[in-house]
Amino acid sequence: MNYKYLGTIVAPRGYNGEMKVSDLQFGLISINENTKVRIGYSLNFSREFTLKKWRQTNKSAKVELLGIRSDKDVYDLIESGIFVNEDDISDNKNPIISSHKLIGYKAFNYDNDDLYGIVEDVIDNPAHPILMINNSKSLIPIPNVKEFVKMTDNAKQAIYIKILDGLDDLGF
Repeated sequence: MNYKYLGTIVAPRGYNGEMKVSDLQFGLISINENTKVRIGYSLNFSREFTLKKWRQTNKSAKVELLGIRSDKDVYDLIESGIFVNEDDISDNKNPIISSHKLIGYKAFNYDNDDLYGIVEDVIDNPAHPILMINNSKSLIPIPNVKEFVKMTDNAKQAIYIKILDGLDDLGF
């Protein structure tokens, strides 16, 4: 299973175990009831829960888990991340794609559409995946976050990245 970090539990919401989630990593998504999720400080240090409800706005989400019935139960989970299998995430506008499926995609400069390189590898990192882009001079690490990867075109097997000054100096 390939789990994705969704966000962080930050506070109780109401009195019946509902929780507020912030630091959302995706646009508006849907997750079905009874989906198995992992809650913890990292995926390696997480416990499995069953999702009772997921409601999301553009800035935050509200989540309910089976077995979490009070504020005390919620306080035990504050600052924990929520991880879900990528196959259980629904997003009709922008399908979620695993970073590892980007290997072989062409990387273009977002500002001018020039070919920058090819995604050669992906390094799993607790914060976010790192795309290793071969630009024929060196391997350049690019975080797979919306600040750098501006657009993905699965039909063309292409990504469009923001090129910052000095980026080529990071290569090895």
